[in-house]
Amino acid sequence: MEHDLGVGTPPTEYWEFESPPNDFDLVRNTFISNAVRFFLNIVIRVYLSVYHRIEYHGRARAHGVRGAIIIANHASHLDAPVLVSAFPLSRRNSVRSLAAKDYFFTSAFRRMASFLLANSIPIDRGRVDSASFRFCADEMQQGMNIIMFPEGTRTADGAVKPFKPGIGMLVCTLRAPVLPIYIQGAYEGFPRDRMLPSPKKVRVFIGEMMRFDTGPNTADHWREIAGCLHATLLEMEKRAKEASVATV
Repeated sequence: MEHDLGVGTPPTEYWEFESPPNDFDLVRNTFISNAVRFFLNIVIRVYLSVYHRIEYHGRARAHGVRGAIIIANHASHLDAPVLVSAFPLSRRNSVRSLAAKDYFFTSAFRRMASFLLANSIPIDRGRVDSASFRFCADEMQQGMNIIMFPEGTRTADGAVKPFKPGIGMLVCTLRAPVLPIYIQGAYEGFPRDRMLPSPKKVRVFIGEMMRFDTGPNTADHWREIAGCLHATLLEMEKRAKEASVATV
C-alpha cells in the first residue's frame, strides 16, 4: 500500500507567508511597548533627577508641542532620554527619536533598548534615507514629535559640530516647526569614550519654536536651514554658559 508523503508540491498553507517585518514594522508601538515605556520613563526621570540633578529651563515651551522636529546638540547617550523627559509623562509616547541604523539597529538588544527608552526610528546616516523621512512624516501627521541630532553623531570633544544638510531637507520637505534645545553637561557626564556615566549635573535649555515655511526645496536651501539652526544652537550654548557662570 502506497502512502502520499507529500514529496510533490507542498501544501499551499506551508509556503504562503506574509513578508518578513522591515525595520519600521519593528518600531511601531503597541499597548505592551507603550506600557513598558511608561515604567521605564519613570525610572529614567528619577535617575536623571537624582544622579544628574537635571534642570530644565523653558520647559513649558515643550508641553504643547505637536508635529514638530526637535533638534539638539549630541554629546552623549544621555541626550535622547533627557529630551524625552522634557515632555510630561503623559505625553512620553508622542516623542520619537531618530537613531543611527548602523549602531542602534545592528543587534536585538540595542534595537529593543533604543525603541523602549527613546521610542527610536532607524535612519541610515550614510545617505538620504527617504524611507525614514516618509515614516517620520506619517508619524508627525498623527501629532508625533521627532527628535533629530543634526550633527549626525556624538561629539568627541564636547563642541557643537556643523549640522548635516539632512535636517534642512527634513524641515523643508515637511514644512514642520523646529524646537531647538541645548543640553549642557551630558558630555561631561557620559562622553562617548566612557562605558558608564558619572554624576555630573545636566542642564537643558529649551528655545523658541522656529519655522521655515517659505523657500525652495533645494539642496542650497537645505544647507541654509542647517546653518541657521546651527547658529541658533551656538547662541543657546553661549547663553547657557553665561547663565551657568552667573549661578556659581
